Amino acid sequence: MNNSRSDLGRSQMINRRTMDQCTKNAIEFVKEIKGGLIQNKFDEFVKAFKDYRAQRIEDSDLRDKMKEIFEGERDMILRLNTFLPIGYEIKLPFEDEQSQRKKHVKMEDAIRFLNKIKAQFEGVDNHTYKSFMKILIMYYKKHKSFTMVCQEVTTLLQGHPDLLDEFYYFLPKSISAHYVAARNSVRGDM
Repeated sequence: MNNSRSDLGRSQMINRRTMDQCTKNAIEFVKEIKGGLIQNKFDEFVKAFKDYRAQRIEDSDLRDKMKEIFEGERDMILRLNTFLPIGYEIKLPFEDEQSQRKKHVKMEDAIRFLNKIKAQFEGVDNHTYKSFMKILIMYYKKHKSFTMVCQEVTTLLQGHPDLLDEFYYFLPKSISAHYVAARNSVRGDM
């Protein structure tokens, strides 16, 4: 029982850290939007989210409004998808192209990667492996968006660049490039 309390405490700590990181990401994103959009577009953005929170518009209406506001802003849309309701992310034409042209990842590669994560944390931090698996299962069950998975795994494996690089290998090239560039800018590798 003491062990399950310890696991629960670690789980809550990871969830709080993830939520703190998501809040920080949201604030940074809003600041970036404010600086990158003309004022009337930014006002439309704020109004749409206020209407959504007040339940004056539906999920699909929010998505359509965001699509209109951010038309042509692929990077912004990719980041915005993190904050949209699951299942209502904005699909970009290049995502479909990328998934069709994506390198062929073999099942053995995925299994080897999962085993590597398990081996690296086994006996030291079993919680990280379990959290990683929960994130993947939530995505499989459509309880997490692709963008949420990328952000949560990035946070979870933050101190393990070798594992992050392997994780990014499984992502479409354009998306993995986005996360690698973001990681490098945080580390100052630019």
